[in-house]
Amino acid sequence: CLLSRGLGDVYKRQHLLRDADGASLRKDIRLLQGVVPFYLSLAGTTCKKEIFMGTVEIRQFICRTDNFGVLLHDADSGATISIDAPEEAPILKVLDEEGWTLTHILTTHHHGDHVAANDALKARFGATIVGPAAEAERIPGIDRQVEGGETFAIGAIAVEVLDTPGHTLGSVSYHMPGISAVFAGDALFSLGCGRLLEGTAPMLWESLKRLRALPDETMLYCGHEYTAVSYTHLTLPTTPYV
Repeated sequence: CLLSRGLGDVYKRQHLLRDADGASLRKDIRLLQGVVPFYLSLAGTTCKKEIFMGTVEIRQFICRTDNFGVLLHDADSGATISIDAPEEAPILKVLDEEGWTLTHILTTHHHGDHVAANDALKARFGATIVGPAAEAERIPGIDRQVEGGETFAIGAIAVEVLDTPGHTLGSVSYHMPGISAVFAGDALFSLGCGRLLEGTAPMLWESLKRLRALPDETMLYCGHEYTAVSYTHLTLPTTPYV
């Protein structure tokens, strides 16, 4: 989230290689301590815009208190995707600023702060809601149920579904290889991972390994802005390995 590709790789190594030797882990944390303060200035950014492949645009912005809203727009087809739907008003604001019409919502998991605006946005735009089959009964307005290993396309955007349970039992992430991005919900954050509210530690570890296997250039878009809080914990004198 809000990271360069190079820095994103450092984060991946720090948080996904817990089985690495202690020396490597300490080295990664020293790297983090050197680069994170610069990026913390971005943590409060209310909106970020990126353009991929000349036709796909991404807007990232804050919803609720610390949720990230993310909108992707494919200029060629006119398709506009919301990753989760944390809050209606900020999503509508960005759609209006850009002149986009919402066509799809990709839900990562069933928690209320990720599906709160599903019904309202579907009623307003007729958007198609996609979400994990394992949590379909708990996702408002779901139209299409997906599982890990499935692929589909929205406009020119190819989407691969990854099973990433742990935070919840049926959580999924959406990998879009054409724009080198993964939308991981609450499975993985820029400096941490989601709490084990439903799954187990081994389950989450397997999920993180799936994310780790993505190409190094993959950009991480996560569900919350927890970077500052996580960095504070990393730099406490009592933090292991520091």
